[in-house]
This record gives sequence, structure tokens and C-alpha cells, in this order.
Amino acid sequence: MELSDLGTKYINFPINFLDVLFAILIACLLSLVVKFIYSYKHNDSSSDWRLQDQFYLLGPIVSVIMLFIGSNLALSIGLVGSLSIIRFRSAIKSPMDLIYLLWVIAIGLGAGTLNFIHITSATLILSIIVLIKKSLVGANKKVNFNILKVTGKEESLAALKSFYENREISINLLSHYLNQNTFESSYKLNYIKDIDQFILDLKKIDGITSVSLINHDNVFNK
Repeated sequence: MELSDLGTKYINFPINFLDVLFAILIACLLSLVVKFIYSYKHNDSSSDWRLQDQFYLLGPIVSVIMLFIGSNLALSIGLVGSLSIIRFRSAIKSPMDLIYLLWVIAIGLGAGTLNFIHITSATLILSIIVLIKKSLVGANKKVNFNILKVTGKEESLAALKSFYENREISINLLSHYLNQNTFESSYKLNYIKDIDQFILDLKKIDGITSVSLINHDNVFNK
């Protein structure tokens, strides 16, 4: 008896054992490619490392599920019933994270249906598209933000106002809190260019203690 016959003879798989092993390996490798693309494109504090660290498991798991189901209608119905007991407690707020999750699931589906060439080609093409877009647009060239929060000493307010005027930044004051010799101000920004340099320039002002740029679901602190 050959090793490749184990699946069909004892587990009643519609495919042999080597196909199962190869599908899992392909799904794992391609999921790691997505992980590296995710970490490269989101190489700032907005990147959710907890999400990307699970990609290498999600793809193979989906491929195994597809291998078990095959074309068996009864198994697919049973799977729906089994998965209905799962409750996801962590809400995914970023649409981009959902796209990457869908990408990894697609890899699992492709590997689980033994479409190795198709899913590998699709992953490579999508990776190239993402890399080209990042190289053309550039990191942190123009990022939309909602709230800018600045805290510091009272004597730095004049220098802070001059900083905004020299930069010609479209900014609206939302709140200003003054407590003894310290202040905390919140502003609304339309957009900002070069996040890191902007924050570093603000921090160079004497008396400024902290700067925060807050998006819908991301916070950049320096």
C-alpha cells in the first residue's frame, strides 16, 4: 500500500494524501506572501500585527475545510451548522484588513480545490499590483486625518500658532483646555503630508510634550 492511498482508502477523501499535503503547503506559503505584503504596505503603527500573524493558519485551515467538503452536499450543510456556533468577538474596523482576510480565504479556497497554478498566479499578480501602487503613491505622502491633538506648556502656544501659519495648514480648532501652565488643544485637519516629519517638527517646538494624529481607527503618536 502506498502512502498516497491512505486518504482514499481509510479517510474516504476524493483525492490522495499527497494532494492534501501539497494543498496545505501551498496555502501556507501563499498566506505568508500575503503577510509580508501586508506588513510591508502597512509598516507603521496602524498595522495590526495580531491580524497578520494569523494569515499562515487561516489559508491552510480554509484549504483543509474545502478538501473535506469537496462536492459533498451533506458535508457542506453540516459545515454551515457547525460554523454557526462560532462567535467573533474582535471587530475588524479597517476595510483594508477585510480585503486581506478575503485574499487569504481565497488562497485557501484555491488550494483546497487543487487550483494551484491559478491561485499562485493570482497571488503573484495581486502582490505586484500592491507593490506598484505603494511605489507610485509612496508612504505617507497624503493621508487624511480627522483630529490633531497637541499638549504642552502655555508659553509654547505662540510658537505653535506661528508653526501652523507658516505651514499653511487647513486647520480648525475644536477644543482648547488650559490647566495652570499646560494646555491641550484639538484641531480638525483636512489632510497632512509626510506624517513623521510633521510630528517631528511639532515636537521640536519648545514646550510641546505630545502630538497625536487620530484617524477613524488609527492613531499615530510620537
